[in-house]
Amino acid sequence: MNPLTTVRGAITTGFAAAIVLSLLIAPATFHELGLARWLHILAGITWIGLLYYFNLVQIPGLAVAAADKGGPGGAGISKYIAPTALLWFRWAAVATWLTGAWYLGPNFVKAFTLGLMETEPNSYFTVIGIGAWLGTIMLFNVWALLELFMDVPCLEQSGIDVAYITEIDPTWNDNLLAFILNPEALLFGNPIAQMSCMMDSVASTIGVPLSPLFWCVGSWGPAYPLAGHVNNGYYVQDNALLAGRMIYKMSREGLMWDTAVNECAPTPMPIWIKEHYRMQMMKPVADYTCHPIGRSGLIWAAEKNPPYGTGTNASGNFDWLTFRKKLCCIGWDWSGGIGY
Repeated sequence: MNPLTTVRGAITTGFAAAIVLSLLIAPATFHELGLARWLHILAGITWIGLLYYFNLVQIPGLAVAAADKGGPGGAGISKYIAPTALLWFRWAAVATWLTGAWYLGPNFVKAFTLGLMETEPNSYFTVIGIGAWLGTIMLFNVWALLELFMDVPCLEQSGIDVAYITEIDPTWNDNLLAFILNPEALLFGNPIAQMSCMMDSVASTIGVPLSPLFWCVGSWGPAYPLAGHVNNGYYVQDNALLAGRMIYKMSREGLMWDTAVNECAPTPMPIWIKEHYRMQMMKPVADYTCHPIGRSGLIWAAEKNPPYGTGTNASGNFDWLTFRKKLCCIGWDWSGGIGY
């Protein structure tokens, strides 16, 4: 039987061949750090390779399948391929982090403290430490914090979870770091791309936003950078923009999956579909209507942030309830929500 005809056999054969080659090259020595580095690179390639598979292959493929009304659709991909890919994606992230920690060895603490505990500054620990911290943050993003051992094959998204903590996310507090992780922002930071947002502004104000213009958040402003800095001068609407950006950011990072793409399971959508969401303001002054992403604050934001607050609700302390559209076997319904 040819072991290369199965995935498990091919992987086992590859590992066996690697062991044999290492024994032939240096039969009397064992390089622990060399093994750690090899496994770290292998796990990292698997992790990032699957990330690009999701972004470049599966997501566009599901979009084409959904648009093809007479075709077989994307149910097979969502049911059989996506769970396996997600399983490998998540555990490859864990393997990358663990082998990286193994490779750092006694320098683990020095790296995570960026070399600041050393008597003399060391640029090596600063550089490797930044990479270690970014990998750690992305590991937490991949595993959605407390849903560490979620039922991956069922893609279960229900249950209690920890809110996204922006204080520990450097990309939310730094426009440059946000640009590094989302370099496509450069494509949409020009007058032509921003001029197109006027159409989205009108559409979201009179109806629903234009999801193909994913870099726009209607009348609220641009979706990029995916960071917590806004300088439009309209306080209530600016805060709504930040909440909208957080929806997009969580979608980009795989923390929020779209439940309105197919009825079989939630679908990861790095490019958000804005019309699937509604937002309702809860604090400082509750709004009794939910609005599409990007609807002009001239319609709903008046007197929503009084200078002295209302009761126990302090001025400037915002809370948003987000509703997400869900496609079910019996049709469409609105379910939610997630507070920001």
